[in-house]
Amino acid sequence: MGEIGDRLNLFIDNQQISFNDLGEKIGVAGKSLKEMSQNKRPLGGNVLKKLGEVFPDLSLNWLFLGVGDMYLHKSVPSENLPKVAEPSVHLYESLDPVEEMFLKYLDRPMVQEKIKQILKK
Repeated sequence: MGEIGDRLNLFIDNQQISFNDLGEKIGVAGKSLKEMSQNKRPLGGNVLKKLGEVFPDLSLNWLFLGVGDMYLHKSVPSENLPKVAEPSVHLYESLDPVEEMFLKYLDRPMVQEKIKQILKK
C-alpha cells in the first residue's frame, strides 16, 4: 500500500462512501477522485486541503506520505474505524506500519467476505 491512491481507497472504504459522495463533500468530481485513487492523476494540494477541512481527524501525513495512522485522534467515532480483531499473539509487531495497516485491513469481516466472494468465482 505504498502509493497515495491506495491510501485514498482505504480511507474511502473506511468512510463507507462512494467517490461521488466524497467528491460532493469536498467539491471535486467523483471521476477525478477515482482517477487519483488509481494513481492515474496526482492528488494535489488543493484536494488535500479540502480533505483536511472536511475530515479534520484524517492524517494528511498518512494520506500523502504513508506515515503514521489514518486518523490523528483516537476520538474518531467507532463506526468510522475499521473493525479489527486483535490477535492474541502479536503478529504485526515486526512489520512496517504500512504492512501492519494492510494486514489489519485484511482482518476486517467486510473485506474477508469480499475475498470469499471473489474466490468462489
